[in-house]
Amino acid sequence: LDRLAPPRAILASNSSGFPIAAMAGATARPERVIGWHWASPAYVMRFAEIVATDATAREVTEAVVGVAARCGKHPVVVKDNPMAWGFVANRIYFAMLREASRVVEEGVATHEQVNQLMVDCYRWPVGPFAMVKGATSGWKEDKS
Repeated sequence: LDRLAPPRAILASNSSGFPIAAMAGATARPERVIGWHWASPAYVMRFAEIVATDATAREVTEAVVGVAARCGKHPVVVKDNPMAWGFVANRIYFAMLREASRVVEEGVATHEQVNQLMVDCYRWPVGPFAMVKGATSGWKEDKS
């Protein structure tokens, strides 16, 4: 990337979980590296999870936050955690999805009922199982 991208380029990833610090370690300009997690489905989800490392320059973070806001997203800046797979939104989502799956496995409710409850009770734009259907990234679910 250092040879291909102009020196002032922001090196951004749409990863939903790959540690941004690992990407920053692959360049001579880690201060220009940042993550922007577009949640799935991107046309429905309004948040923009902006993931900064300890090395990410403040002006890089501010620039990406500005672009996200101009795209109609609600940017939230979080810290990269190289010791965990997934950023804040996905870590919380997958914990909820594990419990929703247990509810279905136990026969307490169907996938459709869980989806509808989350839409009606918590104002989710779509239910958790509908979100998985719409995902296009290589998410992995922890069954623990």
